[in-house]
Amino acid sequence: LTNTNAQYVGRVPADDIIDVLIDDLSNSQVPESGENIVHFNNQTGTAHTLVAGDIGKLGTMTNVATNILTVPPNSSVGFTIGTKINIAQFGSGQTTISPGSGVTINSADSANKIRVIYSTASLIKTGINIWLLAGDITI
Repeated sequence: LTNTNAQYVGRVPADDIIDVLIDDLSNSQVPESGENIVHFNNQTGTAHTLVAGDIGKLGTMTNVATNILTVPPNSSVGFTIGTKINIAQFGSGQTTISPGSGVTINSADSANKIRVIYSTASLIKTGINIWLLAGDITI
C-alpha cells in the first residue's frame, strides 16, 4: 500500500486502507474490446468455410458429428498474409481442417485434425495460398 501524501509512517488505520482500495477499484476500467477480449464465432453445422468475419474470433466447432473447416483460396477471400484464425473443437465430433482449391496447409506431420474436444489450433496465413496449422492437432 502506498500513500501519495506520505502522511503515514508506521501503521496505517484500517479505514484508510479500505478507502484507498475502494478508490482504486472505482477507478479501474474493464476493457470492452481489444486484444484481451475473445469474441466467439460458434459454428454448429458440419461444414464451415472461413470468411473475413472469422478474423479476430475464436471459431468454435460445436457438433457431435465430424465436421470440416475449409480454408478458401485467396481468390475467394483475400486474407492478408499474417492473418491468424483460432479454432477450438467444442463438440465431440472431430474437426478436420481442409484446404480449398489451390490452398496448401502446412503442419507438423501433415496433421489436419483437431485432436479432441476442447483442443485448439491456429491457422496463420504465410503466403498467397499457404497457411500454417499449429496447435493440438493430429493426423
